[in-house]
Amino acid sequence: MSTSSLTRLRLLASPLLRAEQSAALLPARRGFSSFFAPMRSYLSNNVQALQQSSPFARFQLRRATAAAEGADPIQHAISEFGQYNYAMRWLHWLIAGGIFAAFGTVNAAYYTEGAVKKQLLDLHESVGLGVLGLVLARVGLRLTSKMPPHIPGNKLEQIGAELGHYLLYGFMLFLPVTGVMMNYLGGKPVQFFGLSVPGMANPDLARMTLSKEAFKNHKRFGVLFEYYLPIHIGAAYYHLAKGHNIFVRVNPLVFAK
Repeated sequence: MSTSSLTRLRLLASPLLRAEQSAALLPARRGFSSFFAPMRSYLSNNVQALQQSSPFARFQLRRATAAAEGADPIQHAISEFGQYNYAMRWLHWLIAGGIFAAFGTVNAAYYTEGAVKKQLLDLHESVGLGVLGLVLARVGLRLTSKMPPHIPGNKLEQIGAELGHYLLYGFMLFLPVTGVMMNYLGGKPVQFFGLSVPGMANPDLARMTLSKEAFKNHKRFGVLFEYYLPIHIGAAYYHLAKGHNIFVRVNPLVFAK
């Protein structure tokens, strides 16, 4: 048989072959389609509910509710969730900035050597001491000021929020204290933005041991804090996803009228 005849036969047979292949694949396609049918049905039947349950929709609903009541959305959120006092709101963000600066400097120091490494570690120590002072001020204000009410939620969420704040304060106090201990007890100066406080003169073996333990715990709990901090931030955005504008509680630029 000539080449041209074979070509004509292939052209004639190809539609039949494609039809057979499609027929063979049809059960699989039907099975694949039926597998996703419940999902498509759920999405089509609940698309409005899903849209209404989104964080943006919840915010819009709260804004619409506030507008219907003739209230400003920010003022409505303040009346619903309360605010820390003015000083505590500023301290919140100063402490947050200090924590990120401390993380940034110590991680940058890990990748450097020599004089640059020392400068970064001195800055890390200075920022840490600054954070310690700010945290102590915030603790004092927290103990002597009226606190906003708990954010609405179930009992488990409220217990988790309370424990989370205690843990946060624990990290913020423990890390600077161990940072000072490891230097001072080890006979090294404590740095604070150019001010150098001499370490203990001729530390004995017991104090050197304490210095080493402080160093180990400082590193260990510093890593744990780096893992915990995203959880704390995530919890705030969890409330945001529920439609709770909780950032008014710590926003120093908005005030209750």
